[in-house]
Amino acid sequence: MKKRLFLILSLMVAFVTMSQAAGQFTVTSIKGKITFLTSKGQRLPLEVNDIVDNTTIINIPFHATLELIDQTDNKRYIIKAPGRAPISVLLKDNRNSVENLTRQYVKTLVDNLTNSGAVRGMVVTEPAAITRKQAKVNESDGMDLDLDMDMDMDMDLNMNFSQKDLINEYRQFRQQCTQTYINFVREAWQSYTGEKPKKIPQVKDAPPVFIPINDDGEEGEPIRYEQAQTEEGLKGTIATAEESTASWFSFLGKIVKGKKKDKKVKENKNQKLAVEKVHDDVVKEKPKESKALAPIAPAPVQEGGVNTIFNFSIFGTKYQVRLGDNCRFKLNGVTENNVADAIESLADIKYDNMLFDCLKIRKENKLSDWAYFQTLEALTNEFCGKDTNEATLLMGYILSQSGYKVRLGRDNQKLVLLTASQHTIYNKVAYRLDGETFYLLDGSVETLSICRASLPNETSVSLMIRAAQKFDMDQSDVRTIKSRDYPDFKVTIHTNKNLLKFYDTYLPSCMNDELMTRWAMYANTPLSDDVKAELYPQLRSQLQGLSKLEGMRRLLNLIQTGLVYEYDENIWGVDRAFFAEETLYYPYCDCEDRSILLSRLVRDILGLKAILIYYPGHLAMAVHFPEEVTGDYILLDGEKYIVCDPTYIAATVGRTMPGMDNNQARAILLQ
Repeated sequence: MKKRLFLILSLMVAFVTMSQAAGQFTVTSIKGKITFLTSKGQRLPLEVNDIVDNTTIINIPFHATLELIDQTDNKRYIIKAPGRAPISVLLKDNRNSVENLTRQYVKTLVDNLTNSGAVRGMVVTEPAAITRKQAKVNESDGMDLDLDMDMDMDMDLNMNFSQKDLINEYRQFRQQCTQTYINFVREAWQSYTGEKPKKIPQVKDAPPVFIPINDDGEEGEPIRYEQAQTEEGLKGTIATAEESTASWFSFLGKIVKGKKKDKKVKENKNQKLAVEKVHDDVVKEKPKESKALAPIAPAPVQEGGVNTIFNFSIFGTKYQVRLGDNCRFKLNGVTENNVADAIESLADIKYDNMLFDCLKIRKENKLSDWAYFQTLEALTNEFCGKDTNEATLLMGYILSQSGYKVRLGRDNQKLVLLTASQHTIYNKVAYRLDGETFYLLDGSVETLSICRASLPNETSVSLMIRAAQKFDMDQSDVRTIKSRDYPDFKVTIHTNKNLLKFYDTYLPSCMNDELMTRWAMYANTPLSDDVKAELYPQLRSQLQGLSKLEGMRRLLNLIQTGLVYEYDENIWGVDRAFFAEETLYYPYCDCEDRSILLSRLVRDILGLKAILIYYPGHLAMAVHFPEEVTGDYILLDGEKYIVCDPTYIAATVGRTMPGMDNNQARAILLQ
């Protein structure tokens, strides 16, 4: 019957294409992470010997290849062009191919697969098979189900079939998901009580120490902070201040005290420790990039969409999206039906170009999740009115369609937005919904009526910044940073004040309740392209020809003596960590800021591995050298990291600041 139907359809369209292959296909080979879409909107991994048909919606990421066998027509179909659509649509792409096979070869191939012992032969269109496959995924130990489409904004659409057909396929999928979501919104919202905000643990800062050096280059006795406030000639390096606060980390390792400065340090094997690997999440965790629920109109201009330009700005950067006056809407209240009706209107095709433009802004400017959130907040406040219910709903809609896990909440007549995150976000009310933590990022209401409606394949927000953020330039005044002990070693630098405005909004957080990850997130954030283009050539030219150790000595002294120390409490009123770029701009910094900046420069300029070291009340760093270097060190995985403390002012490589308890030292791995 299916064969006959296939022939009839072929005659109707007057030509035969690959997409009209009859019957079912057997999956014979998979390269890459290929998934299929269930009737309920779930994306599950496709596996060898699964059975699919023309209507099965498949996601082919970049560099992936899928081979299918049609046992009825004895053909092999090879699909390697990236895309997500029913198989019948994907096969129309002329970048995919078809081979005619003999019946005996097909039989032998399928028999070999079936007898391999690793094949299940599930029909992925059958509910029972999908349930079994989902159960296997849930039980799997280390499977990384990255079900987001890799072809979101990059898909090459130069195909020899109608883009309109492909767009309609995507739109139908989105409409089905959105309609299910809207129906859920209409159901009764539930009341939840939030958890009290977690405060950043605080501990008294250890005061910095200064080593005076006389005209003959001889060191004097170390001078502590209190004395340095009154010593002539020291005020330019240590500012007058009172003691402040900082945070601490989990135990990871101990410092091994080195021998005297000119003697070789002999490794003491009895002092090696089995370092606990709780830091791996900081280094290896690579959050999934949030993708759109489905591709939003791949064409720059969407038929039926609005093409009127709306301008808005954030962090001194101007953006444009296609959003006209006919897109404005008004909530008649915040009941379940009021909200559902408004979302239904937002799902209209006229908003698709705006969604496309938002995703394009995120991609082209390499915006982190938090930068994207801030950008959308500026857009929706400008378009709907600041802090209105309409602005909250529009922002929630864009975020959900962009792939983020957000929920709507209601406090009397006020709509609020809740955001899921794997981070522990400090100073924000948290709600536990369906086993996950959602944060109220704006406000402090402890009891809310919350809608649990969700969309497929949502992604929690990440507060990591893995790429340099791009904002329009607002150049600061030039700043000169000069080493005291290497007078010719100096740099001049400008920073982008618009980027600093963004950093000023950053939420303090940690991952997996490990406080040390807070510092790693700052230290792993790259410097902006503008700063690197200006600063790095200066540093490289002045360090050219020097050994790694000599280069490290100069960088260490540059940060020790070229920057002015001050407690956060005296400047900001609270403990506040700086991104490396902030330390280059602001006139004062403390131990954590210096270590974060220096660790960035060491990795980028010298190409050496670096770690942060936390003592109670103090943050230093350590470096792994390719050659033998004497001094205090920490052993991690058999590698020696030499202490380099940018707050032990004028101390050379390998010296631990007085007053530090090496038995309580904690190490933080960096990328």
